[in-house]
Amino acid sequence: MKRTKKIAGVVTALAMLPFMAFAQGPSASTSVHLSIWTGTVSSVSGNTFTLAANNGATYTVDASAAKTHRRFGAIMQVADLQPGDSVVVKGMADGSNIKAQVIRDTSLQAKNGVFSGKVAAINGSSFTVQSGARGSQTVNTDSATVFKKNGQAAQLSDVVVGSQVRVTGVWDKANNNISAKFVNVVVRMARINISGSLSSVNGNSLTVSASNGTTYTVDASNARIVKKFGGKISLSDLNPGDSLKINGRHEIGSVSVMAGLVRDTSITK
Repeated sequence: MKRTKKIAGVVTALAMLPFMAFAQGPSASTSVHLSIWTGTVSSVSGNTFTLAANNGATYTVDASAAKTHRRFGAIMQVADLQPGDSVVVKGMADGSNIKAQVIRDTSLQAKNGVFSGKVAAINGSSFTVQSGARGSQTVNTDSATVFKKNGQAAQLSDVVVGSQVRVTGVWDKANNNISAKFVNVVVRMARINISGSLSSVNGNSLTVSASNGTTYTVDASNARIVKKFGGKISLSDLNPGDSLKINGRHEIGSVSVMAGLVRDTSITK
């Protein structure tokens, strides 16, 4: 009976060895171990990235089979990782190489953030917006980004320096950039009165050199065209060099004007 108990005790001890070894972590006799690392992404190449861990070591992380999550658990892609992002990695390590099982990017928010501000600069498919809440942010767009202008379909070219925009997308707080899903250009219309000289007429479009030195393109398709004292005329009666007074509306900062009234003060009769 004593011999049986002794053998059972040896078997139990042997069965516990793997758990005891894992509990010792990296200092265990086996070189391959499961662990968790926190640190910063140094570089990304395909499904692999370099991790500068908080323990002072540098690791090469294979993320090809890993489950990847943003800060609060939303699913993300390895391609969403950026240098400078803070990450938590769980996986199997062999020396300085980690085969990741789970990756959490704590720099990426779980839900789409919303940012409003003025466009300060444009660089290709990206632009910089000065937001009131989070300062300067770089907005990155791609073929999947949806653009609107006051709620109507638009495109990247509608974003100009000085535009007010509202951007919805995934915010990377470590790098101050946004992967934009939606960009809405918020246009404020204002009344404008122009006095100047008619440079040219092209169909319903007038080019007017204003007295303030600005050249405006005026859409007169829906405008009332009158002589100096109010008699109705047509666009064909206007001639380059005529003095015009125009009332209309335009986007603040824009030189394109939707005219409501065009008065040719050079035509008196």
